[in-house]
Amino acid sequence: MRVLLVEDDDDARDAYTTMLTELGAEVQAAPSAAAGLTALEGFRPQVILSDIAMPGEDGHSFMRNVRRLAPEQGGHVPAAALTALATDQDRERVMQSGFQIHVSKPVASFGLAAAVGLLAAWQPIARSAPEGPVSRR
Repeated sequence: MRVLLVEDDDDARDAYTTMLTELGAEVQAAPSAAAGLTALEGFRPQVILSDIAMPGEDGHSFMRNVRRLAPEQGGHVPAAALTALATDQDRERVMQSGFQIHVSKPVASFGLAAAVGLLAAWQPIARSAPEGPVSRR
């Protein structure tokens, strides 16, 4: 599993990288949103994990920029927000920014494994639905 980790805190980035590597993931770690976008170009991850509260460009802005990319550039890679911001409003904002799931910090290795596993199996729901009432026969 190829994981792009975007985390500005050196200690957290090192810890999460170690946890993910021990779980068998190939990890590209980036210390900022800008570095994450650059890493996305060459690394081609299967999953993105990103902090939200980062100086300069935050995780919301990072994910909106990712979602503007074409699918072949990584625009549809499933992503989790790793954040200490855990109110219902924070969770809603994470989803509106383009993340699939919200993971509250601090995160243990089993939490990272669960998030990566869920994202690896992610299948977007079809956006178009048949018009009119659904027939139940």
